[in-house]
Amino acid sequence: MEVDETFAGDLRKNMRKHKRKMLKGRRTEGKTAVVGVKDRETKRVAARVVSCTDGETLQEFVREHVEPGAEVLTDDARAYRG
Repeated sequence: MEVDETFAGDLRKNMRKHKRKMLKGRRTEGKTAVVGVKDRETKRVAARVVSCTDGETLQEFVREHVEPGAEVLTDDARAYRG
């Protein structure tokens, strides 16, 4: 099983100036977080919009979609540990 998260939304350079000025901080601000899992054998995919990408949220998603004992492949982000 492969698990990863991404942020979907406009590129800052494509946003209108007034919207771009409201954004501060990381480039993920103003975007929607999505987490997904893919079964390498069946090629089935499950994805969900999440409010944040902290460990509790991502690990809950993995527990819901991955059988106990299955091999889980991630990008080694700290949020997946545990």
